[in-house]
Amino acid sequence: MKLQLPLVVGMWLTAGVTVVGVGYATLRPKPSQSFDPRNASPVQLAKLSDCQTLSADPKPLLNVRSTPSIAPDNIVGTIKNGVNLAVVDERDGWLQINAPVSGWVYRNLTVTTCDTSGKRSDRKPLELAHPASSRQLIAEAQEQWHAGNLAGALNRLRQVPAEDPAYTQVENLMGSMTVKWKQAEDAYGKAEVAIATRRPQMVLAMMHTVPDIRYWRSKMAPLVKRAIELQLTAELPR
Repeated sequence: MKLQLPLVVGMWLTAGVTVVGVGYATLRPKPSQSFDPRNASPVQLAKLSDCQTLSADPKPLLNVRSTPSIAPDNIVGTIKNGVNLAVVDERDGWLQINAPVSGWVYRNLTVTTCDTSGKRSDRKPLELAHPASSRQLIAEAQEQWHAGNLAGALNRLRQVPAEDPAYTQVENLMGSMTVKWKQAEDAYGKAEVAIATRRPQMVLAMMHTVPDIRYWRSKMAPLVKRAIELQLTAELPR
């Protein structure tokens, strides 16, 4: 028996509507003093005007369930790929939505897209009157990493002195950032090939494996949209 796991996608299918820039997600909400997008949940991102949560189940239709669990008797509706979902809550890997159907969908097969027009990857960090703390350097590095500037992120982390108590954490973070960046870069390349060879299923299946780097998930969004378009076209009667 097939277990449908829901995935979040936006209303690019309606004529004249375009989906603003992924991933995981997640993604590029505009930062502010009271809101840190690096730690934002899908519920927080859903409140931003420049973010959307889209359904993209590799094996549509997407099941909406009455509870955040897989059971044969808790399916309350289904949703086609390319439909915008209104996220109101999150629990244990599930997203609660109240439109177009009220219920729960599985987060792992979701993609949240945000507008990247305000990307700051090319901006230099502010010069400080005093040396930055390790906490501040880590925060700045993470922001640049998510914004698409791996080199800038690593350079910020290298400014943490070896005698700093956080130095071991910083070394581990540099390694993790580099590995995840490479994984995302490789996944994007494979997705491009899959689109070029008209294999939309491959793109949708790999979406949840892309590391949660806003830059790469945003780049993946157009490929996911194209994959859904190809999949729906293939399903049309001839």
